[in-house]
Amino acid sequence: MKSGGTADLFCYPTDIQELRAVLAFARARSIPVTVLGGMSNTLISDEGIEGLTIGTVKLNEIKKRGNLLSVLAGAQLEETINVAIEEGLGGLEHFYGIPGTIGGALWGNAGAHDHQISETVLFADFLDLHGNLFRKQIIQSEFSYRMSPYKGRSDLILYEVHLALNPISDTHTLKTIALGYKQRRIEQQQFRHPSLGSIFKNPPGHKAGALLEGLGLKGTR
Repeated sequence: MKSGGTADLFCYPTDIQELRAVLAFARARSIPVTVLGGMSNTLISDEGIEGLTIGTVKLNEIKKRGNLLSVLAGAQLEETINVAIEEGLGGLEHFYGIPGTIGGALWGNAGAHDHQISETVLFADFLDLHGNLFRKQIIQSEFSYRMSPYKGRSDLILYEVHLALNPISDTHTLKTIALGYKQRRIEQQQFRHPSLGSIFKNPPGHKAGALLEGLGLKGTR
């Protein structure tokens, strides 16, 4: 967004050892910790961020294990989808063109075209603020539209997401479908200037954009 204040301290760990080290640094000095991903859906206060801010975007390794794609939380969602398609794995193409990281996508349960990212995730690995790593099974009943059980949790750091995907032989067609979703997103949304995207949630059974347009409010400021 190119707005907001500065962070007192900011770091980009590149592996779990560095992540644990900066958590230990903050804990030893009683410094508050804030974790940020790609910041595509983040508005920073003009007062800045107190304490230590950890950016996850250099935690971006992607590994394929059969039909399972294991992705560190800082990997860009679009790059994750590119790798999945190259490896002959489908199920993520609906989300092509959504900005941000895979970690941010799961944290906010990103969705598009009647699909939610949580539908593709088998389990996820987290660290607590003491650096302990643990795994959580994804339970669909704990997720809802743009909501995950992790929202509002300042005691958890999402480290790795494990996606259970579908083997696909025709990767060319799958990439064409993904590009079609991205083009539709570009045509319907604003990408030329810094933006947090749509601030409206779709009411059950309706599209917020269609409701606004029907009321003659499209473009109103």
